[in-house]
Amino acid sequence: MIDLRESLKPYYYFLTDEYRSWEEVDILGEEMYFPPDFNKNSWNIETEKPVMSHLIQHIKIGDVFWDVGANIGLYSVLVSKHLNNDCTIVSFEPYLPIAKRLERVLKRNNIESYIIRRPLGTGDTNSANLAGEFQKVETKTASGLVAKGAPSPDVIKIDVEGMEYSALQGMEALLENNIVSHLYIELHPDVIEKKGHSVNKVTKYVEGFGYNPEILTERGENGKQPFAYFRC
Repeated sequence: MIDLRESLKPYYYFLTDEYRSWEEVDILGEEMYFPPDFNKNSWNIETEKPVMSHLIQHIKIGDVFWDVGANIGLYSVLVSKHLNNDCTIVSFEPYLPIAKRLERVLKRNNIESYIIRRPLGTGDTNSANLAGEFQKVETKTASGLVAKGAPSPDVIKIDVEGMEYSALQGMEALLENNIVSHLYIELHPDVIEKKGHSVNKVTKYVEGFGYNPEILTERGENGKQPFAYFRC
C-alpha cells in the first residue's frame, strides 16, 4: 500500500504557507536560515564553497548583485549577510513554487531583494528549464531591464541550466561596456548542447567582450559542470 503522507513529503514545503521550523546554517562564517529540508536535498555545498568564497572576496559594499537562477536564495543570502545588507540584491527565479520559497527565505533572513519571476534571455518566447523541465516562457533581457530602471549589476552569478548563452546574449550592452566587473557562470554542458550551443561557445562569447576566464571548481557527476569566473 502506498503511504500518501510519505509520497507527498518532498512537496510539503511547497504546499504549506509557512514553515514550522527553520534550519540555522553556517556557511563561510555567515549564519543564515533555510527551510528544514535544506540539508536533505541535492545541494552540494562543499563543491560550491570555492565559488562562494571567491565571490565574497571580490564583491564590495554598495555593489549590486544579480543572482540569476537564485533557487531558494543561497547566494542572495550569503552576499547580503557578508555585506551586512549594505548592497542591492536582485534575485531571478522564474519557477513559481521555488520563487515563493525564495521570498520566504529572504524574509526570514531579513533581506530586502528585488525578485524577478521571469527568466533572462533574448526577450522572446523561449524554452526555459523550470525545475528540470523545459517550458515555453517569455524571457526578459538584462539590458532591457536596466534600461527600464532595474539596478545595474556590478556582480552576476548565473545558474540557469542550459539557458546560459541566451541569458548572456540579452546582457550584451552590459558586457560590451564592462558594466559587470565580475561574472560567475555554472555551465551545464549536456543541457547547453541540447540547446544547440557548447561550453566553448559560451565562454568565447564572454571573452569577446574583454573578459578573462578562470575555472573555479567543477561540480556535478564526475565534475562535468564547471563553474567559470570572468573578470574584465
